[in-house]
Amino acid sequence: MSFWAFLLMMAISLGIVAVICIVSERLAKGYVPIMIAAVLAGVTIIADITASAKLIELNFFGWELVTTAGIFAFPVILLGFDYLNEFYGKDAAKIGVWGGFMAKVYMALMLPLLLSDFLPAAGFALELQDASRIALAQGARIGIASIIAYFLSGFTNVYVYSYVNKLTKGTKKTIWIRNNVSSNVAMLFDSILFILLAFAFTLPWPVVFAMIWAGVILKWLCNWLDTIFLYAMYWFKENGIISGEHHKKHKDGDDISHSCPHCGYYGKEDAKIS
Repeated sequence: MSFWAFLLMMAISLGIVAVICIVSERLAKGYVPIMIAAVLAGVTIIADITASAKLIELNFFGWELVTTAGIFAFPVILLGFDYLNEFYGKDAAKIGVWGGFMAKVYMALMLPLLLSDFLPAAGFALELQDASRIALAQGARIGIASIIAYFLSGFTNVYVYSYVNKLTKGTKKTIWIRNNVSSNVAMLFDSILFILLAFAFTLPWPVVFAMIWAGVILKWLCNWLDTIFLYAMYWFKENGIISGEHHKKHKDGDDISHSCPHCGYYGKEDAKIS
């Protein structure tokens, strides 16, 4: 996989979650944190499935890096946490972490039961049942590693972001500082914990260390990319475009002398001209 293909895939993944956050502001109203937390919980499940199902090789300017396909999910999850932390506070971000944790626990407990002989497979699907068991056997350890790494790194991100937010006084100009500091620390924990817990003593140590190195470098790189999306989301939120607050200003009589390109409002002077 080329480096540019990797960036494109990550941008698509980040863009989808950014749009979901924007849509949540419109649809969920007073329940935005809950809706976003539910979406992030689903993303964690995708991360677990792809992490256990696929390893990818990335050509990073001449270096061959090995990582799991789940790498496209974790930076996206942190973007959601940072969005909740920025606009709804630390407690809302913690809800997001707990939601993903509960989803992972449910999957870890329920999936083995669903694929066991307790639910006999149809006679024509026995090969599919055997293949599912093999995948489950390979993914059980990965699932446990994912739960532990997710829990610790998720709360690390939330608390570090909140702490740095206080130090930087929550200004718009310092979003990149709190976003990168919190996410980089969380991603470092996640890469080390997950790779060691999931693959130590099953893969050659050079491969394990290479995966840790690849995970840290790629996730830090992705974090700079998600900062761009966080600033864009901040702009939409600040202008009230995604929550409807901007349009409400016109109804309340603010800025009524001009048209608004964001929400299609036409002010009194423009209306006279037309």
